[in-house]
Amino acid sequence: MNVLRFSLVLVFLCGLAIWQITQIPKSTLYDAVGASLVPKFAVGVFTFFVVLYIYQSLSKSKKLPDIAEDKNEKPLKNTTNRLSFFLGGFFLFVLLVKPLGFIFSGSLCGVGISRSFDTKISIKSFVISFLIAASVWTLFSVILSVNLGPAFSFKL
Repeated sequence: MNVLRFSLVLVFLCGLAIWQITQIPKSTLYDAVGASLVPKFAVGVFTFFVVLYIYQSLSKSKKLPDIAEDKNEKPLKNTTNRLSFFLGGFFLFVLLVKPLGFIFSGSLCGVGISRSFDTKISIKSFVISFLIAASVWTLFSVILSVNLGPAFSFKL
């Protein structure tokens, strides 16, 4: 995929996100900022960077916004194995989140994803994935009160 096609995909995603913001219903309760403030801000930042990316890709400078067209860069080898580890990590998460809890299944998901980027499956990669999953669960479930399910559950 060249830079122009990728730019068009990003413009489409911006349009889709803007449309989704218009679908957020107004709150029946009084609120000072409204339910769509944060999504509007996030989409605004995303749209700004998409416009910046398109400007850089269409300008005639030799400095490309990414390395997609660099002649020295090649795709990584063994794409089928990479994709299978990547999707397998997500599949493990979906299958194991109810019986084992968010953190343990998220850790296994992280190990699968990291393996798809040539990291060896080891205790180190599991610990890093565990810390990321625990941080995400703590942020969303404890601090922001979003129900992600239990951190650990052993209902087999």
